[in-house]
Amino acid sequence: MTTIVLLFFIALVLRKTLLNITNTYKKDISSTNDMSAIMTIRKKAKRTRILFLSFYSVLFILFFLHKYEYLLTDMPILVIMSILLYIVFIWIIMEKNDIDGVTSKASTMSLNQIPDKFILYLRGFEQDVYSSHIIIEGNVNNGNFSEHLLSEYFVDRIPFIAVGMTKELWQPSGARRIYVDDKSWKDDVRFLMDKSLCNIILVNDRTSCIWEIEQSKTFLSKTIFIIDSIEKYNNVKTIVKQINMPDIENSNVMNGFFFTTYDNETEILPFNPSSKYDYKKLSQFITKRFGINGRLINRTILLYTSGIISSTIIFVMGLIRLLSCFDTKVIIIMIISLLSLFYFVFLLIKK
Repeated sequence: MTTIVLLFFIALVLRKTLLNITNTYKKDISSTNDMSAIMTIRKKAKRTRILFLSFYSVLFILFFLHKYEYLLTDMPILVIMSILLYIVFIWIIMEKNDIDGVTSKASTMSLNQIPDKFILYLRGFEQDVYSSHIIIEGNVNNGNFSEHLLSEYFVDRIPFIAVGMTKELWQPSGARRIYVDDKSWKDDVRFLMDKSLCNIILVNDRTSCIWEIEQSKTFLSKTIFIIDSIEKYNNVKTIVKQINMPDIENSNVMNGFFFTTYDNETEILPFNPSSKYDYKKLSQFITKRFGINGRLINRTILLYTSGIISSTIIFVMGLIRLLSCFDTKVIIIMIISLLSLFYFVFLLIKK
């Protein structure tokens, strides 16, 4: 019981520490307009967060080794796998996005780091959501477009990139962010639209989005326009004059749709932003249209698989130990490993 209370206290202290780190760096990033300074602050915030997580991880591992010192001699593999499982958990915590930005990763890049092939996602910043939980449980239910769900289908196939809001500390859930200077953002966005394999534009009536839609005239054959609001689309249609926005009066697109123009032919397909299945259909359409083949290494799946393997080995080793002698502490380790195994299998199936 004392051990559980101590671990719970350590977790609370860690969370409070990370919150303070986040709040401090958010103030720093909002007080400057220098792009290089902003990028430096992001890097420092990430390094500091990793440092504190590492510090508390070492504390826990030392405590574990002290508590189960006899197991280190009798069953070193069990101890090693338990520590490995803990590291996997910490890694997953760092990969997951959280509403307060404490655990969200800062996966960023600069213009000179862009890959040869990538998908560019353009949208209004107000569409950004900083929690994958909110996206899955909120956006899909209330009818708003989910960047997270679309990016999930491309994460192990092709880099999925979006321009980030300059002064955000952590990136939102979904596409990998690339940060550009506010003064030259139009030149940078046009450069990205030209270099990309495919441009995806979530249509809205904001000034910046109207500009992006008009710029897409040069790249129509590789641009997908997504509409998650018929009302917004009708507003945009009255503003945009550079490209032909299709008439949808006779189309069955009450919940939303996407369209693309190829060889002067416009194809309109229904898209319901509340349906996860429609995100899959959209991604399959894009994959087929632009010849996206092969798969990239999915780090998340590797993590979940590592967790399953570690949990299984720990459970089996604990069972072997129990067959030779009864040990309450080993039983506790086995219960934790079994729960971990179910958790990782659930995450993998859900993935």
